[in-house]
Amino acid sequence: MKKRRISLLLGALALIVTAWVGLAAARAGLVVRSLQDHPIPFIYLAPRQATSVPGVIVAHGFAGSKQLMLGYGYVLARAGYGVILGDFNGHGANPAPFDRDTLPQMLETARQVLLLQPEVDPSRLALLGHSMGSGLAMNQALAHPDRYQATVAISPTGAALTPQLPRNLQLQAGSGEGPFVRNAQRLLQQAGGENLNLKEGLGRELVVVPRVEHISILFSDRSHQAALNWLDRTFAILPESDQPPEGDRSYRDRRMVWYGLHLLGWILALESLSPAIAPSLEGRPRPSRRPWIGLILSPFLAAAGLWALSFVISLPDLGGIQVGGALGLWFLIAG
Repeated sequence: MKKRRISLLLGALALIVTAWVGLAAARAGLVVRSLQDHPIPFIYLAPRQATSVPGVIVAHGFAGSKQLMLGYGYVLARAGYGVILGDFNGHGANPAPFDRDTLPQMLETARQVLLLQPEVDPSRLALLGHSMGSGLAMNQALAHPDRYQATVAISPTGAALTPQLPRNLQLQAGSGEGPFVRNAQRLLQQAGGENLNLKEGLGRELVVVPRVEHISILFSDRSHQAALNWLDRTFAILPESDQPPEGDRSYRDRRMVWYGLHLLGWILALESLSPAIAPSLEGRPRPSRRPWIGLILSPFLAAAGLWALSFVISLPDLGGIQVGGALGLWFLIAG
């Protein structure tokens, strides 16, 4: 039995180390800067020793964060782009209260910080946004067509699109998020329909990503590669550049696999060490013979508890973050 637990522990450690190596590989060959000297926490990614690369501003959705969008960041940066990702107020690592009216200014702050990075060509910029961030990206591209050569709107919300603006618009939606697919189709028609004239900034495209929905689209290779291809086509035919940015286009984001292996490794490690960690269970009360009753009731009791608390405290931004505070309270009640 002891040999079995030692073998289990060694296997668990191997999984954990493998996960660390896999996660570190995502950053190989990249400049990674954590920019904290601003009201918004930013992460900036770019190829090492790069000069005059196109820049991309990535905007997350409601209750999202820069971490959720890192798949696009790594794919684009390894392909030769300078990418900046931030947390809007009330999201991720940003403790400031959420206010939709401040979103355009926060995106402008991201642009200004991006332009300070020495690798980025200020004349070649693009926007990429998801859900709430997609509407923000489209509206900013409409308001400032001289600043942005392309926009990628993932799970798009709304904007007053025209056949001319914004420049080179790609719409994406997951096949499992029907309302967003229909909205993307409506937006495409509003923008003049599909158009491959990227040279004049009139490019229009809709990509329906199979077998994903509103969140899983963020981890989809098809979505990452569609965004990369659209930006490559945009910047390859601009007067400033005759070729797509140099870089590694074979990279596929597998961080979720490594995170899963890391979690599995820790579960197995705790299992192997449990006899040494936990005291003997003899003499302890036995659990109920019907534990399933608690499993059935706890979600409803937690929801009822949140409903009652909503009359006393503001749940949407509890703890300074959107949704997360209320979700944590739900788990506290549910057990």
